[in-house]
Amino acid sequence: FEHDIVTMTPGKITHGMFSIDCFITAVSTYYEDPWTQQTLTIYCPSPFWRSENIFTLGIVDREDTYEYLGFPYGFPYDYKATLPGYGIATNPAVKPSDWRLTFKGPVTEPFVVIGERHISVSAVVGADESVVIDSKNKTVIGYGPGGPVNLFNARNKTSDFFDPLPSGEYSVLWPGTYEIELIVYEERSEPLWI
Repeated sequence: FEHDIVTMTPGKITHGMFSIDCFITAVSTYYEDPWTQQTLTIYCPSPFWRSENIFTLGIVDREDTYEYLGFPYGFPYDYKATLPGYGIATNPAVKPSDWRLTFKGPVTEPFVVIGERHISVSAVVGADESVVIDSKNKTVIGYGPGGPVNLFNARNKTSDFFDPLPSGEYSVLWPGTYEIELIVYEERSEPLWI
């Protein structure tokens, strides 16, 4: 516990799908043969229990996404339209929630449209590299073999880029040529008990 306090790294208490960050600040022990009772004093910097709703959207198999336009004329080939990646994300919370989005490479200038919100980063992300956008901390960090890189100025600078995601269901559109992961954080004053 002392190590967590000295390094300012909170631990976690977990109940079901919810967890809360905390520090153990004091421990008192009472011993009576054959058992021991310990009382812990806990400090929680944020009073909210949090759960993570994770939506992973992978690379779309292009062979399954072609819609062939069967013209009645004798063309030697079919014209076809490539469909983008499509998914559904949900924020089950009763209030707008923070989120974390990860683009996994290889990709050049990754983007995603969540509902009506366009999120993009002007960066080249190599294989085994990623870009992580955190709405709570308002950060855009690239991770690669050279270590983390601050990509804050490479973000799409729309006014709602870091805004919390309102409750409800959202369509998620992206080219489908790279993997994305969206985590929507649900915060409550106490965990769900049922």
